[in-house]
Amino acid sequence: MSRALFLDRDGVINRQIEGYYIRRWEEWEFLPGVMEGLAALRPYFDYVLVVTNQQGMAKGLLRADELHRLHYRMRTAMASKGITIDRIYFCPHTEESQHLCRKPWPGMALWALAEYPDIRLAQSVMIGDKRSDMDFARQLQMLAIWFGPNAPNELPSHVLGTLPHWQAPQLQALIDKIRAL
Repeated sequence: MSRALFLDRDGVINRQIEGYYIRRWEEWEFLPGVMEGLAALRPYFDYVLVVTNQQGMAKGLLRADELHRLHYRMRTAMASKGITIDRIYFCPHTEESQHLCRKPWPGMALWALAEYPDIRLAQSVMIGDKRSDMDFARQLQMLAIWFGPNAPNELPSHVLGTLPHWQAPQLQALIDKIRAL
């Protein structure tokens, strides 16, 4: 059985621009330390998979060809640093649609399981920067890691189930914890 590292994209791999959808490579910016962190984490996982909500597509603000070009460039840049991204899954639907593929719903994980049936979700890890990422991980029984400076220290009691297992301001901070799993 195999372990997978599931990664959110915006806010984990690249800088997210609130209220804006990155459409061109010139607008793309890898977060500081992400390449080094992923290079160090990669050996501990059989698969590295990106799962990203991209509602800008449904809103007509981002075309499929633009998204595919961005992902190609992202993967190429990562590969130049020895980091393999095995697959990128995206949901083009709006939050209001509550479509099964949109996090926190499990659709993208189900696609991954169909393509890589040896993945053991209970042995896998999700790194994200939003509550929907934590809900996605929890309902699939994955280890949930809230990444970045905005990880909550405390949430209201009605959302305690969404608390991450771990919090990390940088990917490098996870290496010892992941190694110990």
